[in-house]
Amino acid sequence: MESLPRPTSRIRLELDDPATNTQRLREAGPVAAVELAGLHLWAASGDEALRTVQGDTSGTFLRGAENWPALQRGEVDPAHPLVALVGDLRSLLALNGTDHERIRRLLRPAFTPAAVKHRRGRIEAVTDRLLDGMAQAGPRVDLLDFAWQLTVEVFLDLFGLGPEHAERLSDITTRAFALSDPGVHAEARAYIADLLDHTPPEAAGGDLLSLLATSHRAGDVSRADAVDTCYLLIVAGFDTTLGALLNAAQALATHPDQRDLVLTGQVGWSPAIEECLRRYSSVATLPIVFTTREVELCGTALPAGAGVLLGIAAAGLDPHRWHDPEAFDVTRNPKGHLAFGHGIHYCLGAHLARIELETALSGLFARFPHLAVAGEVPPLPSFMIRRPASLPINLNPDATRAA
Repeated sequence: MESLPRPTSRIRLELDDPATNTQRLREAGPVAAVELAGLHLWAASGDEALRTVQGDTSGTFLRGAENWPALQRGEVDPAHPLVALVGDLRSLLALNGTDHERIRRLLRPAFTPAAVKHRRGRIEAVTDRLLDGMAQAGPRVDLLDFAWQLTVEVFLDLFGLGPEHAERLSDITTRAFALSDPGVHAEARAYIADLLDHTPPEAAGGDLLSLLATSHRAGDVSRADAVDTCYLLIVAGFDTTLGALLNAAQALATHPDQRDLVLTGQVGWSPAIEECLRRYSSVATLPIVFTTREVELCGTALPAGAGVLLGIAAAGLDPHRWHDPEAFDVTRNPKGHLAFGHGIHYCLGAHLARIELETALSGLFARFPHLAVAGEVPPLPSFMIRRPASLPINLNPDATRAA
């Protein structure tokens, strides 16, 4: 271990520029020393390195602020945005071992293939209605409106909530991912606790709020665990899917040769979407796991107590894993990409997200096969999420030019 190299310089990461962060991590190699808003951390951003960290079952890489020695010693400012994010939240992203498996087992019934299949009809109906509205509003629209409305309606259905909650949930996720408003966490927990408290005791629906409220009342999960689990599902399940949809639509619109392979049936929607997820993952970088001992990771020595960021978008561009990784190629076989994670922390909602993406994208391009980006596409300022802040499109550019 002592003979292994340790970097003499650190890569600077930005709190509001995921594209730049992804490129810097890719250029730095599979494991890099990084600095983020004054914190000295590490990043695992090669495919093998990230797979090793996420797939660890030896207890070498653990989650949860209690495993962050620098924080426990008072060397990290408790007001730092990463501390607020990973501090005392007891969600799946911060739990290990039996605690993690207990919560995950509780949630599995809502994400089984049968449960997800039951929601497909609802997703198709919402997609058709929104596309009808786009056709009437066009030819120039912001695809963010379509992606947001579809994602939030599916999300509300999953939680058993009415439309009056849409704006509040969207606001929470946007502020949480921005890492600039530590107060959002307490606000979100109070809001979620109120939702759980007002879920009727006799609720027996298949929605997640009923599931968590019933489990808490039965003593299977603590109030804190129920609230934080719900918070994670809100944050992880909303903007990530919205971003994946926008990224995929932009990729297909700006690569007409690849789009035409799909629309002519030469490539199926399923492999095309997997390539979108690999190349344009909406999850850029996630915090944070901690080493419990000195460890070698892909030829780099990490000290005990190191905080390790998960460079998911950069891993999708790893040249040691993918041939010509920056190319968007729907004929590629991207099986095994890490956009949904790996190992015991693999995304519970991956199957639902894939159905949502396939339904939305196939419907969108069937209606508007030649849609084109119609202006500047500003990026969302975020550390964790990589997607457009808006996506202006022309639904029928040929007709517009002819007119």
